Amino acid sequence: MLLGYSVSFSILLLLERVRTRMRWLDEYYLLFMDEKDRNDTTTNITHLALLAGCAGPLWISKYVSTFPPLLPYAGLIVLGVGDSMGAIVGTTHGRIKWPQSKRTLEGSGAMFISMLLLTLPFDGCAWWWCLHLTFLEACTSQLDNLCLPLVGSSLLLSLRR
Repeated sequence: MLLGYSVSFSILLLLERVRTRMRWLDEYYLLFMDEKDRNDTTTNITHLALLAGCAGPLWISKYVSTFPPLLPYAGLIVLGVGDSMGAIVGTTHGRIKWPQSKRTLEGSGAMFISMLLLTLPFDGCAWWWCLHLTFLEACTSQLDNLCLPLVGSSLLLSLRR
């Protein structure tokens, strides 16, 4: 997986470099850009942050002598499962919005429950980790694709047994 992430990240960086010179590729990328990327026409940060967020905890685990069993998978759990479920449920069924946020309570609940169901077999005390990351996702205005896995990794490393 380390090699796969590294190759994928390299390909994305290369595509970002040539994208503005190739009109058809630039138009294709426009379909997937969000509001954070539309102001900057030279670099699409969201795609790179998503890949770095998924790979970051795995890369970190290779440089730490002892680590919790959740650490290598933290990026995939938070972004691939939690953030995705939160977005799906929040978009389709979300009614109650968090104060000063476009995120919904229903989406946050789906994020928490989906991550909790996935992490309980690894660690019976993982509920605190899921809860912290759910609240962080609900209130962050930063690139949550990068912020959530890094904070999640830090939490796991700071409280390792």
